[in-house]
Amino acid sequence: MKFKNLIITAFSLSLILSSAGNVFANSTESINSVIKLQIGSKKVYVNNVEKNSLQVAPFIKNQSALVPIRFVSENLNAQLEWNPQKQEITINKDSKKMILTINKNESIVNGKIVKMDSSATLINGTTFVPIRFISENLNASVTWDQKTSTIEIKSMNSEPFEDNTPTTPVTEVNNEKDRDEIIAVLTKNTVAMTNDDVETFMSTYNTLAESKEKLVQVFASDPSIFSVENVELTSNDGINAIVKFTRIQERTGIYNGQLGTIKLRMTADVKLIKVNEQWKINSFTNSVVKPF
Repeated sequence: MKFKNLIITAFSLSLILSSAGNVFANSTESINSVIKLQIGSKKVYVNNVEKNSLQVAPFIKNQSALVPIRFVSENLNAQLEWNPQKQEITINKDSKKMILTINKNESIVNGKIVKMDSSATLINGTTFVPIRFISENLNASVTWDQKTSTIEIKSMNSEPFEDNTPTTPVTEVNNEKDRDEIIAVLTKNTVAMTNDDVETFMSTYNTLAESKEKLVQVFASDPSIFSVENVELTSNDGINAIVKFTRIQERTGIYNGQLGTIKLRMTADVKLIKVNEQWKINSFTNSVVKPF
C-alpha cells in the first residue's frame, strides 16, 4: 500500500461499513410526535418519554448532523422497507415516496433526484441520514441547540404539550483544561498509530465506521513513527471543539534505490465532541500532507 493511502485511511471518519441486515418494520406508534436526540448520546425521548437506547448515537459528519432514519421515521408515522440486495431504503409517508441508497448523497423523492448534505450511512446495522432530509421530506420541523448539541424533531401536526424532558446543563467552558484533555486524546491517538495499537486508536474516536480488521491491515502495511507537533484550540463551547493539529510522520524505506527516511507533516482541522465527560475525535478535515 502506498504511503498516501495509509494517511487517507488512517485519518478518515467517512469510511462506511458495508454491512447488511438492517431490517425495517412498519410502525403506527405515534402520529403526533416530538423526538429529542443528542449528538454523542444513545438516549432518546419521544413526547417526553425516554425510549429504549439507540444502538448507535447520532453524530456529526461533513458538518451535518446525522440521525437514525428508522427510529425517526417510525415515530413520524412513516412506513419503511429495506432491500438488502440493492442496499436501498424506501420510505412512504402521506403522498411521498422516498428512496435512499447506502453511501449515496442523493435520494429519489417522488421520482425526482434530490441531493443530500451527506450520504446515507450504515453503521452497525443502523442507517443514518442528514437531519435536513427529515425536515424537508417527512413533514417535520427541526430545531438544533448548539450549546447542548440537542436535536428536536417535531411533526408538523403535533399538538402543544408541556415539555418535561430532563434538561442538559450548560457546560462550563474551561479552555485551558479542555485543551490539555484534547492534547492528551490526540497524543494517545498518535502513539497508538506508532505502536499499531488498533483498539486504543479506535477508543479515541466518537464514531469510527472502519472495522478493526481493516485498521489492523492498514497499520501493518506501513510501519511509521508518528509524533504530535502542535495543537491550537480554535473553537470550544464545552461540548464541541475544533483544533488546528499538526502531526509528524517518519517512515524508513527504500527511496531511489537507497535506504532512507522520509518525513511528512500533516496539518488538519480536528473536530471533537465531549461524550460522558471525555473528549472524542469526530473528524479530520482540510488535511494537508507535505514532505519536509
